[in-house]
Amino acid sequence: MLPTRDLKEVIGGIIARFQEKHQIQLFAVNVLSNHYHLLVRAPYGNLSEFEQDINREIAKRVNRYAGRRGALWARRFSSQPAPREVDVLDGLLYVLTNPVHHLLVNHPRLWPGLNSYWQTLGAKDRQYRFTHYTALNLARARSKGKKVKIKDFQTVHTLKISPLPMYASLPKKERVEKLKALLEERTKQLVDDAQLNEKRFLGKKNILRQRFGSRPKNVKRSPRPTCFSKCPDTVRTYRKEEKQKKEVYTLASVRYRSGAWDTEFPEYTYRPPAHRHPQYYELLREKICGPP
Repeated sequence: MLPTRDLKEVIGGIIARFQEKHQIQLFAVNVLSNHYHLLVRAPYGNLSEFEQDINREIAKRVNRYAGRRGALWARRFSSQPAPREVDVLDGLLYVLTNPVHHLLVNHPRLWPGLNSYWQTLGAKDRQYRFTHYTALNLARARSKGKKVKIKDFQTVHTLKISPLPMYASLPKKERVEKLKALLEERTKQLVDDAQLNEKRFLGKKNILRQRFGSRPKNVKRSPRPTCFSKCPDTVRTYRKEEKQKKEVYTLASVRYRSGAWDTEFPEYTYRPPAHRHPQYYELLREKICGPP
């Protein structure tokens, strides 16, 4: 996803359209060359559907733009909840300063790809165009040689950046000043660490000279964290709650697939396929539902 101007418009249109469709609250976005970060809230529990839509469209359109085929993403998207307000704030700083963290540019405002740095600091929300290629290709197939205008199959969507809930009640000027100071502090820390380790930043010009499909010399694959927090107690508490939720879901799944259709499931979880009769946990099934 080389951060060219055209590709920036394409990806911006995708995220803006499906943010609007799924009613997603977006607090920060940063699209890098081979991955992206979002800080979001899904009030209707439809984060998976939102990610499915944007990952599908990005894959199809980046492949078309770069003249390539096959899978674009290496794995399924990863989402980690931020349990505390301080974790949400840290998530915002992490997302916006990610190009500095990866030694691409020495300040987040210099990153040429799609990002919400200026929107976070008070700039107006950006608008992007989304092209409906299915309808466009169908119209071209039925046009019988007549010219079909692509602009007739484009819609305009606003990539809306919401203020953090912890700062939403503050006046805009005060909120911007606080966030700007925090971003500058985090950026300075990252730059100082790079200089201490004698590492150089790639720079905007060298970034745009890269070719589609080129690979970095060193690829880092880190394990997915359970939740986004630097507090060990918060992480332990979250893991304990998730373990309890998994146990409740397992019991509910066995009961549901054994014919108890009114079984209640934990919040924001999916019901399993009803046609798959439980072939395991037989003793557990008999304990819950009685003998077959």
